[in-house]
Amino acid sequence: MKVCKNVWLLVSLLCLFCACKEREHDRFTISGEMKGLPKGVVKLYTNPPGNVLLDSCEVKDGKYFLEGKITEPQAGLLFFDMEPQYQRLGASMVAIFIEPEDMKVYSELDEVKKTLKITSAPINEDIHRYNVYLKSLPEKQLVAEFNGKIQMAFAEARMEEVREMSRKRDSLQMVIIDRLFAFGPGVSKSP
Repeated sequence: MKVCKNVWLLVSLLCLFCACKEREHDRFTISGEMKGLPKGVVKLYTNPPGNVLLDSCEVKDGKYFLEGKITEPQAGLLFFDMEPQYQRLGASMVAIFIEPEDMKVYSELDEVKKTLKITSAPINEDIHRYNVYLKSLPEKQLVAEFNGKIQMAFAEARMEEVREMSRKRDSLQMVIIDRLFAFGPGVSKSP
């Protein structure tokens, strides 16, 4: 009988441990730093159309900590409310992918887009890897050049040139898409 009680106690503890582990699976934390921002408030929202506030906190000496629960990874936005003397272009809103992980986010106030680094977050790391690869493609630069030329031709009502350059640009974009899928063969091509 005593062995039976010990087995039930062990099974009960195991079930409790598994239940606790399962609850932690949907938790996320973000340990962040925005170097150069001494104080402010940061708020984490899900992307539209939901726009759900997941957490907020004060920024102290550039550091902040956010936590919460999500049922699945999703796109989100960090909004930084800061005093006017600290406001910089692109610093008040930072796009991230919220994952049920202990994420680390680093950026510098003066160059948020260039210095943004998200670690301990596999999806964000993959997105960064794809963006670096995308920027290295010569077709990407050509698409940007075509966009500028198309805007100029459109402004001058040269519609035949707009159509011709748009076809060339679209063809280049298809090459970029094919290269992206070749770069990451595990990515699904379905919407």
